[in-house]
Amino acid sequence: MSKTVLRFFDDYWIDVRKGVKRTWYTPVLSGTFDRAGIYPSIAWCPEIGKYQLWYEVMPDFSNDGYRHLALAQSDDGLNWSDDKIVIRGGKQGIHGTCVYRDSYETNGSKLYKACTMGEYVHDKARTPFERPLVVYTSPDGVNWEQEKPKMIYPFSSDTYNCITYNPVFKKYMMYMRASNIDRRIAMMESADLNSWNRPMTVIHPGAVYADENEMVQLYAMWAGWFDGMFLGH
Repeated sequence: MSKTVLRFFDDYWIDVRKGVKRTWYTPVLSGTFDRAGIYPSIAWCPEIGKYQLWYEVMPDFSNDGYRHLALAQSDDGLNWSDDKIVIRGGKQGIHGTCVYRDSYETNGSKLYKACTMGEYVHDKARTPFERPLVVYTSPDGVNWEQEKPKMIYPFSSDTYNCITYNPVFKKYMMYMRASNIDRRIAMMESADLNSWNRPMTVIHPGAVYADENEMVQLYAMWAGWFDGMFLGH
């Protein structure tokens, strides 16, 4: 019998729905994590036997665009250590960060990858200022190479910039926003984290939403590979 775990988020795996009832449960708040943050990423890190949770914090709540990346650790996923700042970024901080523990990486110094918006850049041929997408790397998710992160996209992607690895095509995939005000889900691919193709739209509202209602825009999407299939939300 296959050991594949089937995740029943919907009825994708069910051939016949007769006799099947979907039950919704009320979440129970537990644990000790009570900090204010946004754009979280979490991973089980077997090399230290802990969960690591990365999230953005705002030193100044009057400036939403300026953020740092904080890290909390836990042995059980419920009780968390005090957070620490692990990436501060430059003068404008960071924004829209996703952290990915890359189990396919053979270079231990780049086991962890973080994608975010970096410093503002002004191209006189374009307005307004842009915040390019950049990638940081780290051996442990705590200590990051911060001198000069790799720029992978020259324009702003003001959303959760999800980076993951596709073991089928053996490429990295970046789910992002191709244009600053265009709230559709786009995706870029790269075989080496250096050369990336142009973004392509992968999810957008259907014709039923053609009433210019901004509430039907798609803000962001996390995606990842689990037990032979991709999940996204």
